[in-house]
Amino acid sequence: MEENLREILLSVMKDDAVEILPDSVLSADLGISSFDLLQVIYGIETEFSINIPKELVKKIVTFNDLNECVSNLVK
Repeated sequence: MEENLREILLSVMKDDAVEILPDSVLSADLGISSFDLLQVIYGIETEFSINIPKELVKKIVTFNDLNECVSNLVK
């Protein structure tokens, strides 16, 4: 699942040479804007056939947060 999430992030990111680590901050470290995050969320929802509630999206700061959120929803 982590690799799928990385691929979705890379498809939206402006700079695909950035290494995505568990503690990477989506906005600061990866350059993900709020609009980009919406694209990422849409890609994840489509890929995993899940719905990520708005209140959970607001809590996603790092790649690890994103991974945990999706993992919990897929279970």
